[in-house]
Amino acid sequence: MANLTVIPDDIKTLKSDVSKLKKDQGSYATKSYVDNKTTWNGYCNVIYDQKTLPTTGTIFSGKIHLSNKTGETENAYGEMYTRKNIDGTKDTMTRIVTHNGTKGIFWDFSDLYGGTLIFPGSDGYLKMGNCLMSYGVRGSNALIKFDCTDTLQIKYANHGSTMTINTQGTAHAGVTASLWGNSSRPVVYEVGADGGAYMFYAQKHTDNTYMLSVNGACHATAFNQHSDRDLKDNIQVIDNATDRIRKMNGYTYTLKENGIPYAGVIAQEALEAIPEVVGSAMKYQDGGSGSKGEEGERYYTVDYSGVTGLLVQVARESDDRITALEEENAELRQRLSAIEVALASK
Repeated sequence: MANLTVIPDDIKTLKSDVSKLKKDQGSYATKSYVDNKTTWNGYCNVIYDQKTLPTTGTIFSGKIHLSNKTGETENAYGEMYTRKNIDGTKDTMTRIVTHNGTKGIFWDFSDLYGGTLIFPGSDGYLKMGNCLMSYGVRGSNALIKFDCTDTLQIKYANHGSTMTINTQGTAHAGVTASLWGNSSRPVVYEVGADGGAYMFYAQKHTDNTYMLSVNGACHATAFNQHSDRDLKDNIQVIDNATDRIRKMNGYTYTLKENGIPYAGVIAQEALEAIPEVVGSAMKYQDGGSGSKGEEGERYYTVDYSGVTGLLVQVARESDDRITALEEENAELRQRLSAIEVALASK
């Protein structure tokens, strides 16, 4: 019985091509085939057959393209393929693409940096161990979001120590940590409440010195300063301490920005008495940190540990005077006693 192959009129294909296709399909039937047009059995090879491997540039694998179309319009699709850089980093990357017909995002899995996972989003990178995570769509605002019930833990490989970030869902506002800088303030690490002023920031100055600014009261068990003699040069006793302290007063006052009562000294008076304890710092409009370019004004500050040094020396000078007076008083008492004895003997 003869086998007949019927070719529709609308298919302009040679019979020899159809015969070859049937033969090729038969030779691969042991590897993969379609059952009921919905299921792949075995495995499927999608191969980009490159006869000659180039010596530079990038090579690509075959591409799996999953699509929904209306006529010639592609409504949505997904893709997966692999590429490799022949030169340079020589890294290999597999990309998964999802597209809604208007715009798409992608996930990249690469052996770059020992293992790279790249997520879609805005400009920015997050590296964890040897895994670099970044956004694929570049933009002005970078956001990597972890949704956790309470904690996010980062663990050092092969070690029990972890760093835990905890949020209990009870805060009335979020917290943002920002790293920024400008020509006069090269590095600023700032933490603040969302929609409010900064809580604190640490800053590096252009002269490679550092400072910490806290936007409010600072509570601690103790504040310790380096004060070892071996760390200091040009050590001199504060002279005329009593005369200096007479240029200063102790005050109670309320702070204009919050109306809270405080006690202390006035920097301008301290500047006349002992200028070494007076410095300055910037304050910005509306309690800001200057990160948005707001105008700032420089105000005097006082190192109260320096004022303590002055008070110590005032106490020393007072003690010297009191000691001298006590010695003088003792001498006068002795002389008075001698006079009384002489008068009594007459």
